[in-house]
Amino acid sequence: MVVLSLLDEDRYWFKARIGVDAGEAPRSWSVCESVLSAGRFYQSSSPGAPTVGHNWSLIDLPAVEFYAGTPLFSADGIAFGAICVMSSSARPSGLSEKQIRGLESLANLATAVMDRRGTELLGDPIANDHAKRGAASDNLIGNLPGTVFRSSLQFPRQISFLSDTVTRLTGYERSEFLTGTASWSGCIEPEDLAVLENAVLEASRKEGAYEVVYRFRKKGGELTWLRESGLVTRDAGTSTLEGYIIDYSKYKNAEAALLTSEARMATVLRNATVGILHRDISGNIILMNEKYAELTGRTAEELDGLHFEEFTHPDDLKATLDSVAECLRTGQPSTVKKRYVHKDGSCRWCEVTISMVKDGDESAATLVAIAKDIDAEIAAEHAIREREERLSLAVDAAQMGIWDIDLHSGKQVWSAKLVDLLGLNKSTEPNLRKFLGRLAEGEMHRLRHRRLQIRRRYGDRDTLRLGFRFKEVFQIIRADTAKARWLSCAGRLVQGDTPQGRLILSFRDITNEIETHEKVRWIANHDNLTGLANRRSFSRVLETRLSDGGRVSGPFALIQIDLDNFKDVNDTNGHEAGDAVLCSVADRIRPLLDPGGLLARLGGDEFGILINSDSEGVAAEHLCRKIVATLGDPVALSDGRVVDVRASMGISLFPEQGRDINTLLRHADLALYAAKRSGKGSFRTFSARMADEMNERSFMIGNARAAIRNESIIPYYQPKHCLRTGRRVGLEALLRWRDEVGVMRSPDCLAAAFDDHEMATKITDIMLGKIADDIQQWTLSGIDYGHVAINATSADLRSGALFERISGALGSRNIPIDAVQVEVTENVLMESRTGKIMKELEKLQGQGITICLDDFGTGFASLAHLRNFPVDVIKIDRSFVSEIRSFNGRYAIVDAIVHMCRALNILTVAEGIETPDQEDYLRSVGCNLGQGFLFGRAQSADEVAKAKLFHVA
Repeated sequence: MVVLSLLDEDRYWFKARIGVDAGEAPRSWSVCESVLSAGRFYQSSSPGAPTVGHNWSLIDLPAVEFYAGTPLFSADGIAFGAICVMSSSARPSGLSEKQIRGLESLANLATAVMDRRGTELLGDPIANDHAKRGAASDNLIGNLPGTVFRSSLQFPRQISFLSDTVTRLTGYERSEFLTGTASWSGCIEPEDLAVLENAVLEASRKEGAYEVVYRFRKKGGELTWLRESGLVTRDAGTSTLEGYIIDYSKYKNAEAALLTSEARMATVLRNATVGILHRDISGNIILMNEKYAELTGRTAEELDGLHFEEFTHPDDLKATLDSVAECLRTGQPSTVKKRYVHKDGSCRWCEVTISMVKDGDESAATLVAIAKDIDAEIAAEHAIREREERLSLAVDAAQMGIWDIDLHSGKQVWSAKLVDLLGLNKSTEPNLRKFLGRLAEGEMHRLRHRRLQIRRRYGDRDTLRLGFRFKEVFQIIRADTAKARWLSCAGRLVQGDTPQGRLILSFRDITNEIETHEKVRWIANHDNLTGLANRRSFSRVLETRLSDGGRVSGPFALIQIDLDNFKDVNDTNGHEAGDAVLCSVADRIRPLLDPGGLLARLGGDEFGILINSDSEGVAAEHLCRKIVATLGDPVALSDGRVVDVRASMGISLFPEQGRDINTLLRHADLALYAAKRSGKGSFRTFSARMADEMNERSFMIGNARAAIRNESIIPYYQPKHCLRTGRRVGLEALLRWRDEVGVMRSPDCLAAAFDDHEMATKITDIMLGKIADDIQQWTLSGIDYGHVAINATSADLRSGALFERISGALGSRNIPIDAVQVEVTENVLMESRTGKIMKELEKLQGQGITICLDDFGTGFASLAHLRNFPVDVIKIDRSFVSEIRSFNGRYAIVDAIVHMCRALNILTVAEGIETPDQEDYLRSVGCNLGQGFLFGRAQSADEVAKAKLFHVA
């Protein structure tokens, strides 16, 4: 073994060595010390004589049984090192004269090299300063969170120095890398190793620094991320790498998500420790907090419409553009570290997370930027890269509350910041009891339990090992203000003057961070308008209750609530009135729930309830009755107006009607739909029949889509007769459609489609076009068709454009507008609460179109309809006509309808006339027109033309 060593106050540095893996040793290891004491060549061959023998075993080398060496002297005669040879075997004869002269020649050569190197260093004041601070830097290296290294330049690199923290970082012992048992390059993922090699090569060309983040396979097989910051140096023609490696996993794995609500975020934004900017794609500001203005050095007015290129550091522009592009491409949040350039030219480092807020159609609408101030963190990282700034990092850390405990003497030191955090008098002496006295209620018990957990996990020996770390968060009560504050505490055992070391505890006030997090969490799980749980929270609770299969929660009911005609409230009274109604509904229902029940606003005018219930749903139905009753009173608006509120409800029961969330929600929706169809302001409990009805509706919708797609909808025409003259005076257009096998079907097979606004209007438009074609053809053929009555759906009248659609179809074929009549059912009129249907009927009548009220007598409030709506003709329902003379009640109703219409100057048409007796009676009471199988069944347009029913004589 050969060692060329240089010494400082308490340590030898092995600048050249053969057979020795260590790069340094304490001066107390007396191999080279004995040489220096001799003042010239010195050797010893007594077995076991060197006191250093045992110490060498600490670095995995055998005990030294022989050593010899000569000192290194500077030009002024001061010994600054030695060259020593050592052996694990005794050599009684010592070295030969020739070997001694050779060793002394090597010493002279080393002295000359050192003198030349010293001359170079003395001309560099920065290098002199580094030398003076070397000892302090070494102490700091041992306490850094990362690992300091020195290695060869070529790959695979031979590591000559590693700080002790490498074990915590990689799982490998330091000696494994130093002895070559483990290969640092071999633990790096191959594709990352290539990147590292290229970075080192580029740095070596420029003799400069490099920084690479790569994946590293730890000893246990776990893959972690490391960041290596290094510097290529050259000494006497030899290139060396020196640098710093830290755990970079937290930066790679961190995800930032901030759910915001623009209506209720003002308080949160003011207190947020991060900058928040919400802008549209054009750069127009939607929302921005004060922190963001502070980070960018610009007001909201100055940033509005300003492209981020204008306040982004040019070197960070590409990374920012790439981050925005990635966010827009994937729809996922993207994070970038960048510098904001203030107006005064200064820069602020921030970690910016960009998220895309999508519209309902999944298109990109706006971008949200969450900017975290990492200026101090980046500054710290830069300081770590430069060894001359390492000491200042420790000073910066002292700005936190520090508690320094000497584990041997028990001496304690509190920093002024820690005293301030606790709210104590500045002259307070460090004392464990005083500190514990500031803990909030319950924190002592929790910390004791935490301590037991640590001891069980690591054991007493490991927790006393140097470098052991722990973190904890707890609440204190300040001594001066009695206010509760949250502190984070990080502790570590570090090297001290005694073997026991020192315990360093650092404290930081994180109250604002926790409060901001809690506010954001509340907003993420609640509806801002009503304060109820939102859909996300509701789904999570529902999934939790389903996950235990009812073992804990037992049977429960899911109730879906939908407000009836809520859109009319918004359209008529404005959205503020709609918001007032939603809040009133929430306030009325909330007190009706038993403890443990959950009420949530699922979106729009939809609410959801989860309650414990019996298997028959009695409790759920009882609650629904109370809800119907409490919503019976109208809601008073702030301007004095009142709004009626009703709700339909659907109930599904766990576990009888579903054991998973999708099934329960689907069944509740089916029950809700059944409630709406049976009469609004009611509730229904799911039954299998509802599923069958929904399947039937789906089948009808499928038929309708096919009929629209294939244009297989065809108008058939049933004649109307004048009961007084016997002449045919018009036709009613009835919908028929041909199925895929060619069979003509009635509209009953499409009934569900008329509840769908889009499909109902498409069907009417197809009918209008074909009816207009038939009228045009009849006119060209000389057939007097009288008039054609068409049936209008609720969707047609609510569209507000029925007249334009009719006039467009007729006008393009030069057909007069009075050639058609419009028939509406009494149920369609009952659906109106906004006046839209009234306005559309008045517009149709004002343009010369006759309005006919169909199925009269089968609905409700018929007299009110005659008084309030523009009606020219009334059609008596076939159910009254079919039982004329056989049931006195029906007879009296028909007689009353005819006489009432005559008094109101309204024409009457009787439907379903099948016998001469029915015709004779209706003629005798004064009914104007008749329609039914007695006069003819519905026919196609060609059959109408062939029959020439209206041919001019």
